[in-house]
Amino acid sequence: MSETNAINERLAIETLAGTLAGSMRAMSTTAEAQQVAILSLGAIIACLPGTAEIPKERLGAAVALLGKGRSKEFTDKLANFMGAAVTASRMIPPIADKIAAAKAAKN
Repeated sequence: MSETNAINERLAIETLAGTLAGSMRAMSTTAEAQQVAILSLGAIIACLPGTAEIPKERLGAAVALLGKGRSKEFTDKLANFMGAAVTASRMIPPIADKIAAAKAAKN
């Protein structure tokens, strides 16, 4: 291989590597932003009145409806997210009470 070809090949590899690295960084940032948005939405849903009282049957029906035609992995993630929001909503009142009590004791 001539020196010119070797240099051109190296430049092509470096350019491709730089492009791929930039794409991977962009995807990582996007994925992180999406994850923050999803978790934020979950937190808001967990704080809504009545979320803790949603019957399991209704959650199951929602998962079935929203997961229809999608992969099992997607449906499992959806069910886990919805379940986490309901579980968090059940945990919020006692934690909020402890925070309020700690603030009252401070004052």
